[in-house]
Formats: sequence, structure tokens, C-alpha cells
Amino acid sequence: MNVAMKRAYQILSTFTDEELNGFIMMFGKREVSAQPETKEERIARKRAAADKIIAERPILSPNFNEKQELLDYLDERYGI
Repeated sequence: MNVAMKRAYQILSTFTDEELNGFIMMFGKREVSAQPETKEERIARKRAAADKIIAERPILSPNFNEKQELLDYLDERYGI
């Protein structure tokens, strides 16, 4: 067992059951890959994620006025 694994085990052994459950909820969804991904695979994964974000963004009306929306928000929020 390498030094990092020993240290991680020491840290995890101090966690309460509640802290361990939180840790598992936070990091349990990560997949452990037997092989590190190549640069091309990483770029493809990131490009696919960016494409998904772009595809899901809301489409604004052509009449949308960003400056007026900001002014309306500030007026409503702060009375400016």
C-alpha cells in the first residue's frame, strides 16, 4: 500500500458513519477506470459535455433587451 492510500485510510477511519455516508454520496458516483483516458478521449468527453450544455440553453426572444432586464431587476430588488 502506497503512502497516499495509507493516509487516505487513516483519514477515512476517523469518519463517523454519517460522515462516511456523506463521503460516499459525494464521491461514490465516480467511476474508477482501469485505464487512464487518452487525450483524444478526454477532449471528446469535454466536447460532448459542452455540446449538451449548449443544446439545453434557453433560447431568448429576439426582442430580449438584456440591459432593460437588468435595470428592471435592480429597480425591483433595490429600488434603484
